[in-house]
Amino acid sequence: MEMEKCCSSSFKPFKVPLLWVFTVLFFAYQFGMRVSIPNVLNEDLQRHFAIGSKELGALISTAYMTYMLMQIPVGIFIDKISLKKIIFLSFFFTSLSLISFVSTKSLFIAWISQIILGAATASGFAMIYKIANICFPREKIAIATSLAISLSSLGVVGFGMMMAHLSKEFYWRDVVIVLGTIGLLFSGILLLFVPDIENDTEEETYEHKSGVFDTAKIIFGKREFLLIGFFSMMIYGTGSAFSETWGVSFIKHIYNVDIVEATSIVTMHFVGIVVGGPILAYFSEILRSYTKMMVIGSSMLFGATIIIAFGNVHLYLLHFIVFLLGAAASCNTFSFLEAMSLLPKKIGGSVTGTLNTMTMLGSTIMIPTIGVIIDLSRGSNVTYCAADYHCGLLVLVVSSAVSVIAALFVKRSLK
Repeated sequence: MEMEKCCSSSFKPFKVPLLWVFTVLFFAYQFGMRVSIPNVLNEDLQRHFAIGSKELGALISTAYMTYMLMQIPVGIFIDKISLKKIIFLSFFFTSLSLISFVSTKSLFIAWISQIILGAATASGFAMIYKIANICFPREKIAIATSLAISLSSLGVVGFGMMMAHLSKEFYWRDVVIVLGTIGLLFSGILLLFVPDIENDTEEETYEHKSGVFDTAKIIFGKREFLLIGFFSMMIYGTGSAFSETWGVSFIKHIYNVDIVEATSIVTMHFVGIVVGGPILAYFSEILRSYTKMMVIGSSMLFGATIIIAFGNVHLYLLHFIVFLLGAAASCNTFSFLEAMSLLPKKIGGSVTGTLNTMTMLGSTIMIPTIGVIIDLSRGSNVTYCAADYHCGLLVLVVSSAVSVIAALFVKRSLK
């Protein structure tokens, strides 16, 4: 199917990539800011709000919980209303919530800000798949989405290093406020200058009822979908718990390095996603199987988490292992592609939203769980030690092992 055939005749094909660019830009921005603030500024936030690791883990996981709960409603909205309006509102409220989060010392306002952040960022991932599903042939969606997610991951690399360097030169709260203001500026540009596209797909050869319960019945009627969702939950939870919240603190305590060095190592996870995503997508086309790549990727993830959790390797080797962790975690893309291949295009937003709800449950559970284990390991000690973080990261070893087992039971292949 050519792009001209996929998109509405009232919009010229060259306009479609512009909304795609801003969708990827939004995903990169929200991903970069959402990850960098709790990861790079982990200890600053604990001091700012006068809380410990357990409380910070619970606070940050609020955004993940809201993100998770919003996935199905957002997926339904994406199937029904203007795609441009969704991205604009998401960009605007994401930026606003980040500014409010660091501008207060009130835990109540901080919780509200995290709830708004979770709701505002809920559309980014699903929008990437939705627009790709409209404008690209099915056999090219893997490459299109993996490239988009890889480019988005550069946002984490850039924002992470930027946050680490700027927070050493300027007050960390001012840095976040400036970056949040830049996000508001981009949302204004999107509203004024970016054309919308028609929210439609090619006709399906099935009768689809538009009710929420009818859609849910179609999705959950596929038994394979539940298994794919469990796999996705384990894969994403493993990667995000390390790279988005606990990785910098873990490396600082284990390897006795400063925040810039620790951040540079953790950002290799996202470099791994940038490089590994398109490579794994390419091999999925060669193997004609999403499921084989799910097994390969989850096995790589398991090996990398064992080395990270139990090893004490040279820093150069640690950069490479964290890079492999990210490359392996990018196999999560195939769970979405496999789920979408099971179900009709017209409910693509609902499918992606439902699966993303299950996916984010992994982060929602693992991030605070690791915080609790670290605090329990510390006991009555005043400060954390290396052993406390080793205990916490055992969660990642277990979850990555479970992802391998789940992948082995997914039987479908790319058609």
